[in-house]
Amino acid sequence: MDTFKSLLDKVNAISQDKPIFFVTNDAERALGLEKHINNYHIICNDDNDIIDYLQKNKISVFSLEKALDRQNIIMRNSNRLLWQNEVQSFIKSNANQNQGYFMFFKIAPNLERSAQKMNFGLLNTSSELNRKFELKLPQYEILKTLDIRIPKTVVNELRDTDYSQLVKELDENFIVQFNRGHTGGGTIEIDSKAQLDELKELFPNRSVRISKKIIGPAYTVNACVTKHGICWGGLSFQITGVEECTSKKAGTVGNDWEFIEKLSREVLSDISKFIENIGMAMKNSGFKGLFGLDFVLDNQTDKVYVIEINARQPASIPMHSKLQIESGQIPLNLLAIAEFLNIDYGIDVKAYNADASKPIQASQLFLRNKFDRDAKVIGSVKAGTYRILGDNSAFDWTRGQPKQKRNVIFTTEDRNMPLVLQNETYAVDGIDKAGILILAAKEGKIISSNNEVARIQVKDSLLDEQGKIKIIYMVMLKGLNDNIVLRELVK
Repeated sequence: MDTFKSLLDKVNAISQDKPIFFVTNDAERALGLEKHINNYHIICNDDNDIIDYLQKNKISVFSLEKALDRQNIIMRNSNRLLWQNEVQSFIKSNANQNQGYFMFFKIAPNLERSAQKMNFGLLNTSSELNRKFELKLPQYEILKTLDIRIPKTVVNELRDTDYSQLVKELDENFIVQFNRGHTGGGTIEIDSKAQLDELKELFPNRSVRISKKIIGPAYTVNACVTKHGICWGGLSFQITGVEECTSKKAGTVGNDWEFIEKLSREVLSDISKFIENIGMAMKNSGFKGLFGLDFVLDNQTDKVYVIEINARQPASIPMHSKLQIESGQIPLNLLAIAEFLNIDYGIDVKAYNADASKPIQASQLFLRNKFDRDAKVIGSVKAGTYRILGDNSAFDWTRGQPKQKRNVIFTTEDRNMPLVLQNETYAVDGIDKAGILILAAKEGKIISSNNEVARIQVKDSLLDEQGKIKIIYMVMLKGLNDNIVLRELVK
């Protein structure tokens, strides 16, 4: 059986001659294995403190904004980024005889064509398989045939929907999902006839997936389709609807990997079964590599339901990979890379899943743009590891009169419990249990509505016994919201 080191050695034996380029808007998406894979390069659009810290750690990274010393240069589009002259020069300077591999956060047909044109291999599943399992309508057609539990669902064109009939079939609250996202998001919770009528007027000819709303906590899991079976881990509680983080009442704003301790053996057994059944359906269609599943646990029946498939790298993989490596596990994204490189390796799937599914003392929280429009960051904080220290720690007392230190975030009006920067770190493997990693967009950056402005990561549970954010972290959120300032852009 392979270990993290032995599998990594096999990947490095290939990447030393054929480099791997992870192309993404935000460098954070490419993290996880950046310290371990030889000849691994990150190409991104955004400039932020992560870029500076990666470069200080001798990690190969190219930021278009940093290279051109300008922000908000191009629309956030990986294919457009890939063909910028500066990016092409970076690739040529790091690729041996112009050969290598591309990785993308989410594959698309234009990215496949670009990789083929450049004679590069792809470490992603095909865009065809991505659409088959990720788009809401074909996804439902697959899910309803499997031995899993999903909410009661109907599919119809919006113009043909009747509110009274939907209430009769699905109860008073139901979820409308478009096949693809549209402006404002692709998932809408309906709680009134007027709300449905407004959607019908805007998009009368759009086919939608309409599902009964299951009331209860949400969970998400990371998984990988491999030649040996379906590997999974990192089951986490989805933190949603925190007012200090988002304007969306059901918007996802974080993950807590420790809070799953409260799940019953029966629920965990169902989750494991559903992952296996969905993963094998994907495998039988030719899918391989990373995917994620979202679940909700019914408060009334204590039954768990599959909500959707994310047929790509889940957003929590960078942090989860770091945590897996610290625990001595083979991270799921390394398994995915090994699959696409057709590496011969051994793994005991049952033992892997038993280990990787254990609770982890770690969590993260996102602060999003709460405006309905784009907003510009006009005040921010330096990224790194912070600690909550005593009141006097925010000041330099060496010259008699106290002088406020740089990189201090006050969390209360009377300036007690300050967050004080300790180290310039960019990922969770650089903090201890007392550390609080804060990552934030730079001043001047334009952030789309509901997109991430900042995040915090800790080796702790953010939640109390009732599943609410602990008071100490709520105080911290207030401090961050006071210091990270957005100005709404008026079109």
